[in-house]
Amino acid sequence: MTRRSVRLAAIVLALSAALAGAVAGAVLGELGALLNGSATTIAKLAGAGVAAAAVLDVIVGRVPLIERDRETPRRWLAAGPGRWAVYTGAMLGFGGLTRLGFVAWYLLPVTAFGTRSAVAGAAVWSVYGLARAGAPQLLQTLRRHSSRPTVLRQRVLITQGRTRARYATDCLGVALVVVMWLVVAAQS
Repeated sequence: MTRRSVRLAAIVLALSAALAGAVAGAVLGELGALLNGSATTIAKLAGAGVAAAAVLDVIVGRVPLIERDRETPRRWLAAGPGRWAVYTGAMLGFGGLTRLGFVAWYLLPVTAFGTRSAVAGAAVWSVYGLARAGAPQLLQTLRRHSSRPTVLRQRVLITQGRTRARYATDCLGVALVVVMWLVVAAQS
């Protein structure tokens, strides 16, 4: 694979993740709109439940998550870089069909639902998808092209490479969702 095809696959991966997130968020946002006033109450109760589970996760240890713990199917890899990028991007952007590293991930569907808007729900979830699929490539690029020993480079990029970069971007994606959830909760 040429460097150009790798870059193209990375772009397709990020766009596919953002699109899958937008579709999922739009569906839940529209469902919240259909339930109107009840959606806010449901979202606040679910958000409080997720927050309680997150506290337990920190104090007691890993809370079992409803997740699909699996590797990328081999047939996707055999389909070529373009198809792999589309399929994998969609899985990462949706998030619910992959490994979930944080209890706080559940704030994502709660927030999209609580927006009571297809557009706002799509925005919330697409930001997560873009952060989850696009940021690792950005961090890897920074790792390759950075010559100054910064804290980010030393602690995140060099220490454990790709695994650490993925962890950092999952944290970033969840942090963005938490901020959006707080904004939506404050407005309702």
